[in-house]
Amino acid sequence: MDTLPVSVANEVRDVAWRSAWMAANDVANYPFDAAADKASVALHFAALKEEVLALHLGLSDDLLTDIRMMALHAAWHTAYTRQGRARAAAEALAEFENMATAVALARDEVTVRLADEVRWLCWNASWHAANSRTGYSRDAAKDLQGFKSHWRGMVQAPYLGVNLGGWLLLERWQCETLFKDFTAEEAPDEYSLSQRLGPAAATERINAWRDSWITRD
Repeated sequence: MDTLPVSVANEVRDVAWRSAWMAANDVANYPFDAAADKASVALHFAALKEEVLALHLGLSDDLLTDIRMMALHAAWHTAYTRQGRARAAAEALAEFENMATAVALARDEVTVRLADEVRWLCWNASWHAANSRTGYSRDAAKDLQGFKSHWRGMVQAPYLGVNLGGWLLLERWQCETLFKDFTAEEAPDEYSLSQRLGPAAATERINAWRDSWITRD
């Protein structure tokens, strides 16, 4: 699977988001907020499992648990880091990396690309919460943008293609040899080149260019 249905991606998003805030609030000594976030994580994780089952996606409970734990360890790592608790932060980071590896290795369930999107969604959610709670507002804003970007990556695969600039649309900067007989002022584009050459010569030269533009190596 290379993308998630929006309903499933939303639950993954909310598990990561609430995990991030649970850790940030707990470490910053906001126990009531942390408790509410913890309850929310449990609700969204249950909803995630139900949605996966209802849509017959074939994602195992083990994989979903690994995603949840990846989000949780990312959250503890960033929260501890911002509070200067280096040892605890390092331990959480190691666990996060272990869970990220486990998710990435579930290749019969998700692609490496999708696993990577989930990983960085969790990471950005965690840094957003940790930075927000400790007053790093600029960093938090960047983390939020990354969080949103990786959510989009979970629901929509990137467009893949080949740039054929200089083939059908003739631009002088890409086709210098085609325009070599005229200055940039005389023939800056395909239209002016055709005007300078005349219909017959322009057709011959441009067709020859296009016929040889794509070759097999």
